[in-house]
Amino acid sequence: MIKMIIADDESVIIRGIQKLLDWESMGIQIVGEYTDGRQALDGILALQPDIALLDISMPGLTGIDVLRELGNHNAKTSVIFISGFQDFEYAKSAVRFGAKDYLLKPIIRSELLAALERCVPIRSEKEPLFSTEKDYSALLGMEENHYVTVTANPLFGDTDTHLKKLKQFSLMGTLEQSLKTDNAGILFEKDGHTVIVLKGMDRESALSYLSALEHRLAAATGIHICFLAAGLTDALSQIRSQYELCLAHGDIPFFSEYLKEYCFDLLSPLQNEEKSQEEKEKLCHQMEELLISQKQEDYEKTYLKLCRSICRSCSYSRENACYQFLSTLRQFAHRLAQSRISSPMLEEGRLMEQSKELSDYGQMIQLFWPAFLDLFQAVKKQALTSGRREIDVAAEYIEEHYAQPLTLEILAGVVHMNPYYFSSYFKKNTGINFKDYLGAVRLRHAVTLLVSTDRTTYDIAAACGFPDSRAFSDLFQKTYGEKPSKYRKRLRENQSVHKEDSEP
Repeated sequence: MIKMIIADDESVIIRGIQKLLDWESMGIQIVGEYTDGRQALDGILALQPDIALLDISMPGLTGIDVLRELGNHNAKTSVIFISGFQDFEYAKSAVRFGAKDYLLKPIIRSELLAALERCVPIRSEKEPLFSTEKDYSALLGMEENHYVTVTANPLFGDTDTHLKKLKQFSLMGTLEQSLKTDNAGILFEKDGHTVIVLKGMDRESALSYLSALEHRLAAATGIHICFLAAGLTDALSQIRSQYELCLAHGDIPFFSEYLKEYCFDLLSPLQNEEKSQEEKEKLCHQMEELLISQKQEDYEKTYLKLCRSICRSCSYSRENACYQFLSTLRQFAHRLAQSRISSPMLEEGRLMEQSKELSDYGQMIQLFWPAFLDLFQAVKKQALTSGRREIDVAAEYIEEHYAQPLTLEILAGVVHMNPYYFSSYFKKNTGINFKDYLGAVRLRHAVTLLVSTDRTTYDIAAACGFPDSRAFSDLFQKTYGEKPSKYRKRLRENQSVHKEDSEP
């Protein structure tokens, strides 16, 4: 725990600071409260807290006097000054005497968090995997030893950036102390990742220890940690490759909270993908039927089942999970098009970008649900709307002739409308102009060919009605943020990695 004292000559300020944050959840313990500077100095020297919140103007000794005395005693306490408006400039200048920060009353929560963060030691992310400054003697001491490399991934959720850093520091300190007390191994930082090397355990013992450790820390801190355990080795030189194996499975923590599993053995099959894929296809078919039959409650329940199935069939890859949600939405939209029902255009680019910012799989489920609900509402609207026969006919014609040279005039002729009026009518009833609608339909079919065949970009463009491969490539990049060839290569590389990882 991080120890902290508060000193202010106004008791109401002290009580306000105590209520401003949930200190215990941040791993901070308030060990002393004082109303004058002399008491504060004595308390700091006796208790040796990590942080001191000091009023700049107090009876006995001022905050500056306390800071100077701490320097004379070589105290390691980090000082944050708090002041009223009349002393604010004085507090600002006091930073040069060694204070970490200064705050103006009334204290704002976000500013206090930022100041506290400056008091937390920052570990270098450029530290080599085995630094000569790090004490690795805890790994030695046995003639023959075994090591299991583990990455520890705290699951904070949507925590404020400053609060997250404070919780991370406190949690990792508790974790490191537990390893030391248990004589189980060491903890260090590498490229922003927390790495544990357990010693003297076989794999079964290591996994059992990690599971018990996770339960213990979650009970003490309220924060879960996802542990990824790599292989067993008897040589320190092999730890780097085991660490890299953990990084290769770095998306697993994204799904951990949803699965309610926090300890993963990377050498065991994580899931039966073939069975999960069959289950997913069955659930997709059920949802399609519920979509057409308009049974909303069952539609929502089946969606949640589908989400669990996608979680099991995506190889614990965030990108793969996102792709499966999008491909399912495309499948449903195609089914509606076959039924002459116009569905909202899928904003794939926006959904893909937003999915990158999510902290867990539960949030991904929430992100995609509105798009599935929009399809349901589209069917409902179709049932309640009359006079849309022309749009249905036009949409059906586009779906059947997208590979041919289509123009607004051709479509207007099909529905027997004036081209100018049809242009306005089409946009009013679909929410999108004819050119963009046609491009989206062609792109949907092109993506299917891109991921399911080896045909060239030129052949796909021609097969889907694009005037040339450049037009196809430009629209694809505008929608997905990358060229078709790069998209295909990346997906296949991911599939290859996942396949290798799932093989015994």
